[in-house]
Amino acid sequence: MRHLTLLLMSSLAALALGCGSKDGEDSGTPPTDHEGDADTDADADTDTDTDTDTDTDGLTWTFHSNPPSDYVRVDRMGMPAVALALITDKDGYNRDDPADDIAFVWAGEINANVDALHQALDDDLMALGLMPCLTTDCVLAAYPYVVPDVLQLNTRQPMGSTNGRTLEEPVVDVILAMILLDLNFGGQDLSTLVGLNPTANDAYTTGTFPYVARPH
Repeated sequence: MRHLTLLLMSSLAALALGCGSKDGEDSGTPPTDHEGDADTDADADTDTDTDTDTDTDGLTWTFHSNPPSDYVRVDRMGMPAVALALITDKDGYNRDDPADDIAFVWAGEINANVDALHQALDDDLMALGLMPCLTTDCVLAAYPYVVPDVLQLNTRQPMGSTNGRTLEEPVVDVILAMILLDLNFGGQDLSTLVGLNPTANDAYTTGTFPYVARPH
């Protein structure tokens, strides 16, 4: 499994080369100050209304109320690993709207990168006793879960990948199982690749907002 982990990391790194933000590129996103410090940027915004909340640790959180048109999307966090592993033009994808996912604007890149991962990893998966899926089958099986690339929650269904997710859930390993493994093969399921990545955080989550561990 360690050998597969290294190969997978190498494959994802190769797909990601040259796809990051260009040096000096301005995302156009107004800064958000979570410590309550004043915004010193000279901009044209006239909306200074903010909502402030204080948690039990005494930290003050400031929520800007600017209209959505003031912002530019710079990242998508609906389904982690989709942009990393399946998209070549990461900047374009992150700025795009999920409506274009449904219109299959990114289908070509997704299919090509799923195929590239299989070419790089199928032999190693089989050497570990795992059965890879055919690229077409994997794409068809994964599409309902990753297109559109949003975080979905159905309160009538059990919570967890792919119906929402918990902070400590190994969602990346689950998505990799979707796009790499034949889940109809005996003994293989969405948890088969859990352990490719760390299975625990180095700091505990909390029971109060914002729930994630404090910066460390």
